Amino acid sequence: MLISELVVRYAATGYQSVIDAERRVRTSIGDTARQAQRGVGVTARWLERHKTALLAIAGTLGAALYTIARESPSMSAAIGEIHLAMSMWLMDVGERASGTFDALAEKTWWLLEQWEKLP
Repeated sequence: MLISELVVRYAATGYQSVIDAERRVRTSIGDTARQAQRGVGVTARWLERHKTALLAIAGTLGAALYTIARESPSMSAAIGEIHLAMSMWLMDVGERASGTFDALAEKTWWLLEQWEKLP
């Protein structure tokens, strides 16, 4: 056997192993996609069956958190502080934007005056 025949045979074997590996990957991806497609239906049906229970649990947890926050002095103080900070931030945003709205109001009045001048 010549070295050139050995090189060609080795290259052909390597090429075939790459093709086989690609085929295995494609098959595996297809299997995964089919399983995922089946899983979507199962999950959707489970969610539909348990939607009421999940909403009840969420409502109960929300009520419990509200009660804890309302009855706890430190939580009430923290919520009050958050409310105050948000109010101050919104007031600052309003003050900074008021110039824009004042200019917009002036332009609107000008447009109204021009409209009324039309025949």
